[in-house]
Amino acid sequence: MSILRKRKLDRANDHELVGVPPQSDLSPSLPMDRLALITEAVHGSTSVDFSSELSGFNLEEDRTWFDMWPGEHYKFLRSLAKVMQPKLALDIGTYHGASALAITPYSEQVFTYDIVPLDKIGNAYANFLELNPNTVQEIGDLANPEFYEMHISRIRDADLVIIDGPKDGVFEYKLVPKVVNDMKAGSLLVLDDIRFSNMKDLWIAVDRPRIDVGSFAHSSGTGIVFL
Repeated sequence: MSILRKRKLDRANDHELVGVPPQSDLSPSLPMDRLALITEAVHGSTSVDFSSELSGFNLEEDRTWFDMWPGEHYKFLRSLAKVMQPKLALDIGTYHGASALAITPYSEQVFTYDIVPLDKIGNAYANFLELNPNTVQEIGDLANPEFYEMHISRIRDADLVIIDGPKDGVFEYKLVPKVVNDMKAGSLLVLDDIRFSNMKDLWIAVDRPRIDVGSFAHSSGTGIVFL
């Protein structure tokens, strides 16, 4: 079984999916052009073609999961980046590089964060950093206040931030409120797996306009927060 597939199954086993999660809490004052950006990204997901990139995954199972849509969020992330054209994007939770791979082609600069270097992860996307010079990996725990402060200016400058952490009931609860508070107006935050039972309270507590587009992205919930 592929590492990517095992991670998804482990998460599903460890965290009960909420039957009817709160889908959105959109402010009446939210400009419709910002919501239109999301619908454009959803529509664009239907035509994303990963065929030239799939060979970087060693296992057929990983290629299948990366190319799946809907059900997985990678085609949505690629389309979202294409629509947004972020000058600076952050991918928090690099793992084997799939999310970063999705957004890199349409992002001017990408910084990924994890506690393990990409080249130390079994089954990582082959030569990802070498093939994408606009992407840099930072090693460290952003839930650690000292490490966070070292990178706060980058968080404040980011146009797009993706958080796909361990879902351990600790990391996201420490990090997400800080990121929401520090991101600039007009940026977007993407939270993965918001339909997990131990993510429900965090998602409800986000005090910004938000919507779950999991039906068009990741079946375990893809939360979009409008800053």
